[in-house]
Amino acid sequence: TGGAINGRRYQTYPDMSDVTLGVTDLNGKYIRKGVYDKELTSFTVPVNSSVILGESVNSDISGNSSNPNMKFGLSLENNQLKVDIYGIGATVITVEINNKTFVLNVNITEDGLSKTTLLLAEGESYELKLNGIDGSQAVWQSLNPDIVNVDMTGKVTALKKGNTVIKVIAGGKTLGCAVSVTTDIRKKAVEYARSYSAASVYSQSKRMLEGFYDCSSLVWRAYNKFGINILQSVYAPTAAAMGQHFYERNQIIQEGITSENTRAMVFEPGDLFFLQGAGNGRFMNIYHVEMVSGYIFKGFDASGNPILGVEFANRQQGNVKGFVGRPQI
Repeated sequence: TGGAINGRRYQTYPDMSDVTLGVTDLNGKYIRKGVYDKELTSFTVPVNSSVILGESVNSDISGNSSNPNMKFGLSLENNQLKVDIYGIGATVITVEINNKTFVLNVNITEDGLSKTTLLLAEGESYELKLNGIDGSQAVWQSLNPDIVNVDMTGKVTALKKGNTVIKVIAGGKTLGCAVSVTTDIRKKAVEYARSYSAASVYSQSKRMLEGFYDCSSLVWRAYNKFGINILQSVYAPTAAAMGQHFYERNQIIQEGITSENTRAMVFEPGDLFFLQGAGNGRFMNIYHVEMVSGYIFKGFDASGNPILGVEFANRQQGNVKGFVGRPQI
């Protein structure tokens, strides 16, 4: 209901003193099918009210989350409060309906495969786990059993260099993990690049000092650590100099990072992606280099084909203009 005072409209709301929520603890399990899933979990909470409450009638609704990483959405219709939670973890959502405060305790755990991307050296094994899903009737499949074998327990064995996807059907869900098999040195280089960049500070001026790096010194360090030198043995060349080295020797992947090359999984962990941009006076305008670390599994399409992206050891890239160099290791 409403009215007007001195020509100004106002809204009045029903008495909320006896209104309660049917539940206040929202516990859910999110089933992850791929890295880029939206992480959405939805709940419907009954609102115990003697009058009809909805966004278009008799109510004003707002809310706040105690955990900024847990986003949410609220809607109210016919005494049913819909709560959409985006994210994994715990939060307290404070909901106000007609100036009365309600508290929802939210806890979302993640179910699915223990990994959606996996890097192995030839001959290594790793056991994938199903979290929160009944695996007693699980069906495991390697999409390329010549590269990777998987047994009925989820144990993955790397047979030879290459890339493929492990597919598992369990509990009515179809899940997957992108697996890359490479040489021991390439695997060590990728893992070193990941750990060194995570523990160090980016600085072009201090790039060769311990605890610091830039893009080219990072990939140079990662190989140099294990006795492989790119152009120089004691000092990292620039990204442009590295790119020129691979390009002029025709040690490159034709067409670069395209959707076709990604679907075909032609890249190897340890390959180097040279980004090209505006003119900087350097070879082919190269301004950055990233080390390929494997593939990102995003899910399966309607035809059952895996949806993939390229993963990098340091940081992900939105720009894919450039070419990929392949160290001969």
